[in-house]
Amino acid sequence: MGDEDRWSPEHLFLGSLASCTMISFLAHAEHKGLEVLAYSSEIGGTVMRRVEDGRYAFVHVHQRPHVVVAAGQAAKATELIGKAERDCFISASTTAEVQNDWEITEQ
Repeated sequence: MGDEDRWSPEHLFLGSLASCTMISFLAHAEHKGLEVLAYSSEIGGTVMRRVEDGRYAFVHVHQRPHVVVAAGQAAKATELIGKAERDCFISASTTAEVQNDWEITEQ
């Protein structure tokens, strides 16, 4: 995706999607009293020329959030995944397929 020393619109899109997912998850976690000790994520995407109009667009995004929660809270964290994905307005604003592979661990 271009010069690795500079942010491209593609980088910014992926960063906004990752940030939005994180903020959504953390907001739900706070509301439910879930103690989140760490949150990190890897994200990448596939850009292709669309058949319909010949323009380039993201067609697939793969995000791998990793969340560390306090001991005994993994089940509560897992329950929030669907809400976090649903409430991320960036993923709701794209036609790309967004695949999230969550990893929840306890500490």
